[in-house]
Amino acid sequence: TVIATPKPSPLPSITASAGGPYESVEGAQVQLVGSASGGSGALVLSWDLDGDGGADTQGAVAYFASRDNGVFQPVFIVRDSKGLEKRVAAQVTILNLAPSVTVSGPATVAPGASVTFAAAASDFGPIDSQADVRFMWNFGDGTGLETISKLNGTATHLFNQAGRFQVSVVAYDKDGAASQPAGLQLAVQAATPEPTATPSPIETPTPVATPTPIITPPT
Repeated sequence: TVIATPKPSPLPSITASAGGPYESVEGAQVQLVGSASGGSGALVLSWDLDGDGGADTQGAVAYFASRDNGVFQPVFIVRDSKGLEKRVAAQVTILNLAPSVTVSGPATVAPGASVTFAAAASDFGPIDSQADVRFMWNFGDGTGLETISKLNGTATHLFNQAGRFQVSVVAYDKDGAASQPAGLQLAVQAATPEPTATPSPIETPTPVATPTPIITPPT
């Protein structure tokens, strides 16, 4: 008589969801919410946020942030009391943010002056803030646009003609996102000459009257 060996019951499967898809902006946190059911016994939930295979935070809820824009796949990990594990990836889209820019420079110069302006850009993305920025300058005098690439840039321009000029600059980050323009107004004008002092008239001294001699009559 052959005694049949009963087959072990299959372990209950785990059903898991990482939620999403998620969307946020660079430098900001996005909340990830996973859910799971099934398995054997109590379920242990965790998230692998950096893609190294290990759990970075415990629980169904995690917070993900990226220093740069892009598409990322943090992994939701579920493990039951029998060691059965389920991994599901979430999709997180991190959007680029445009930089902001400020500009400074003189308000008034003389014609023929070579004028230096300074621009400073800032960016919410930590990676973008450490990369070179492309500055597009418009000096407002019809000479066209000038591009300078550096983290915090200066631009020097020669103004030959008198007038009032609107100088503006736009900053572009490494992903090509443009800031709102920043500007200032420059007056190119000749210096006003100092008024010439009118000399005071020379006063003519009043002549001193000669006293009339006293005549003594003869005795």
